[in-house]
This record gives sequence, C-alpha cells and structure tokens, in this order.
Amino acid sequence: MLKDSVLEILIITWDCRNDLKRCLDSIYRFPPRDSFIVTVIDNGSKDGTVAMLRHKFPQVELVLNSQNRGVAPARNQGLAKTEAEFIMSLDADTEVPEGALQTLLDEIRRHPQAGVIGAQLFYSDGSLQPSCKRIPHLLAPFLNRMTGLPGVKRSRIWRNHMMEDWAHDHPRPVDYVIGANQLIRTQALKEVGLLDENIFYGPEDIDFCTRMWLRGWEVWYIPQVRIIHHHARRTKRNPFSRLAWLHLRGLLYFFRKYRLEERRLIRRLVDSKARGM
Repeated sequence: MLKDSVLEILIITWDCRNDLKRCLDSIYRFPPRDSFIVTVIDNGSKDGTVAMLRHKFPQVELVLNSQNRGVAPARNQGLAKTEAEFIMSLDADTEVPEGALQTLLDEIRRHPQAGVIGAQLFYSDGSLQPSCKRIPHLLAPFLNRMTGLPGVKRSRIWRNHMMEDWAHDHPRPVDYVIGANQLIRTQALKEVGLLDENIFYGPEDIDFCTRMWLRGWEVWYIPQVRIIHHHARRTKRNPFSRLAWLHLRGLLYFFRKYRLEERRLIRRLVDSKARGM
C-alpha cells in the first residue's frame, strides 16, 4: 500500500477473468491525476483470474480467499486496511471512461458532507441502469422479480423505489447508490463502520448508505460521470438461484434491522437536502 495514495480502488472478483481484465485495462488507460492504487480481492476464482492478474497487472495488490466469502466480508478486507483518503468500490464488470475517476474525486471534494457518491451507470447496450434508488418498500424486492408482468413497472411502489419521478440528469442527494460504484470518504467510513457481514450478497449497499445518513453524512448521485456496467445482476438472470435467495434474505434482514421510523427519517433528510439545493 502506498501510504500517501489519495485513492484506493477496491474490486472484488469471482470467476470473471475477462470482465476484470477489461475493467483494469480501462483504469490504467484512464487513470486519475491523483495518486491511486488498485486492490483486487479474489473470492476463490477457478477460471485463471489469479494467473491473469499476476501476468498482466503485477502492480495490483492482490488478496486471495480460498472460497467465495460474499460481497460484504470480502469488501471489508479492503475497506479495513485502507490508508487512502478515498476508497472506490468498483464492480469487476464495469468499465471507466476517460476522466471518470478524477471527476468523481473532484466531485466528492465539492460536497464535503458527502460520505459516499456514485456515478451514473449504463448497461452495455447504452441503456440507463438505475443506480440510485429510494430505500425500498417491503414489497419492492418481490416486484423486482416480477417486472415482466403487466403493470408492475407502473405501480407506485416500483416507480417510487426506482425514482421514476426524476430525470436522473443532475447531481443530488439520494437514499443510496448501488455498490457497483461507490466512492467513499475514508473519514466517514471510520465513523460509520464497515459493511454489515450478516448480508452475504445484496443490500449491503443500502445498509451502508442508510448508516451514512443516520450518522450525519450524505449520499450523492453524480450523473455527469458515466460508467459502463456490462452485466445485469446475477439474480436477475436466474431469480430462483441461490444468489437470488441470499439477496432476498439480505433484504428481509435489512427490514428487521431498521424500523419504519428510521427509514422514514432518511426519506425526510434526503428530500430536505434535495429541496435546499
């Protein structure tokens, strides 16, 4: 670890060698001006990821797990050891364009109360990925698995959760930004704490941003920075898979952890900040 690094980019990988290579190629092709380091935490990949990293990217700090520890425990391995001023959580299947990393650093400095900010994400086909959302209603996780049914995407619960009432065209405070891209202020991380390891996969990003708001920090969405997110979530591809079940279990845990009054408090905080812009 370079102790004077401004930014640490933290990537978790599990059997996605080619995606990871494309992601790292984009980072080193379009690096930020500020000093940075990349840490990859491999969750027991069996597809040659580690050999590729050692051959193509020897400058990357590599943490090896013997098995898939899940998102929160693996990401915490990087978060806990960082000495950088900022740390970026970035999915292995993302691709950063020119200027994106530095612009995000500039933006978090422009918002000194922001503990977390996130870029606008697009799928490979150029369509917008909903990457900032409102804390979900209890029914939202079930609606999310039934979006092919008539009327689901027109429902008030779905539209509210996905922020369909807003054009996603200017920076603003939001309930949460998804973990595929989060730039975190290390000072805020130290106050709020690491990711909740009771969540193996799924809403660890909602939980983390919720704690940011409850501890007096803000969460911002920065749409002038656009990052490609090449794949839809694995639970979307197979809604009856083990990962889909773990995601649902994580959401149910989230609803038990935070009372309705706390979730409503965050809604009021976010709306108040947005109105005051």
